[in-house]
Amino acid sequence: DTSVVFRGDHGRKFGLRHLTNVLCQRKIQAGGNGHCPVEDAEAAMVLAIRRARRGPSFGIRDNIRVGIVTAFQKQESSGRGCDSFAVLNARPCVCIGPAEWIKRHAQSAGSHHILNCESALDSMAMAVPSWLARTSSKRAGLLWAHLVCDASPKKVDQAVARLDELVEALAERVPSDTPILIVYQRSFKLAQSLTQQRKAALNPKSSAGWTSSQENTWRRLLEDSRQCEAVWIGTQPLAARAEVNRPTFKHA
Repeated sequence: DTSVVFRGDHGRKFGLRHLTNVLCQRKIQAGGNGHCPVEDAEAAMVLAIRRARRGPSFGIRDNIRVGIVTAFQKQESSGRGCDSFAVLNARPCVCIGPAEWIKRHAQSAGSHHILNCESALDSMAMAVPSWLARTSSKRAGLLWAHLVCDASPKKVDQAVARLDELVEALAERVPSDTPILIVYQRSFKLAQSLTQQRKAALNPKSSAGWTSSQENTWRRLLEDSRQCEAVWIGTQPLAARAEVNRPTFKHA
């Protein structure tokens, strides 16, 4: 059964007609008289033989997007031994962030631990290094945090100071063989809000206008949100760790 042999990574099944069209560049079942059993059998045979010769690489790539938490949970329950870091460390998945972000990315994925943190200035933000500390008996196997920084002039200095505090705590308390990726993204919420407004305004049925000034602002914010700064921490030998300069977040 080709629908079973060529099943996608997430259980999706593909029909014989689609498989033949995509993988063999051949059209079948194109007539108006229904299926031809001989044609179907020949197509299935060709697909099966090519699959046997080429292996799993001969197939349709499943483009269904999967969140990082879902991927972690899948790996954890797959039972593939050394192939799965989640099985190896046997530790929980932790998500820390605003309620709206948690609802969208973490809650539906069944995270083990979910902590609400609306701002990087909240005390809960310091739970990030706590869950990863080498001395913790409940260290996270995967920790995904979304910390929102207030960019207003009155709070930007506090936000930068908190980020520096977090980075320093991570460098000091987390085992050196733990890979940590910190990504700093600007203007995302503004770009997201303007994108929704733009979509509604450009709808043919909408009476709202969309000016060239709004378009320029939207493009600028979109470009800003796509430009991220990434910092890797960890994977350093313990002896060399003290000599590594800790990264800090600065602002103009």
